[in-house]
Amino acid sequence: MIHISNKARCGIRIMIYIALDAGTKTTVQDIYTKEDMSKRYLEQIFADLKKNNLVSSIKGKHGGYNITRPYNEITAYDIIVALEGEEHTGDIDSKNKDLNQLLDTKLWQPLQSQIQDLLSAITLEALVNDYVGSQTNMFYI
Repeated sequence: MIHISNKARCGIRIMIYIALDAGTKTTVQDIYTKEDMSKRYLEQIFADLKKNNLVSSIKGKHGGYNITRPYNEITAYDIIVALEGEEHTGDIDSKNKDLNQLLDTKLWQPLQSQIQDLLSAITLEALVNDYVGSQTNMFYI
């Protein structure tokens, strides 16, 4: 299985929480009460999301974070790249350059392309709608 970092997983969860709080400003404290993450770690994730223009912040007593674009224009790929950067293939330092070229062309680049296509097809809007739908179908005894 391809490894997606904990930071990227948390970032997607944070974006869903902010989207669920549409119309209000979401704070680090709001997410802290919902997730088992340190405030410092959350602040780092928020800073990366802000640096990549996925969220904006307002400081002060009534401040917090809002999502900067329509939810259907933000993809899982956008969030992961904001937190992890672009993945580059072919950077292995090896004596066998021919083998590196072959693997890069036949394996790593096509794999990267497939992953990017898959993650780019999953919007924040779809994730939020699926989550809301799953919550309304829950029965409590």
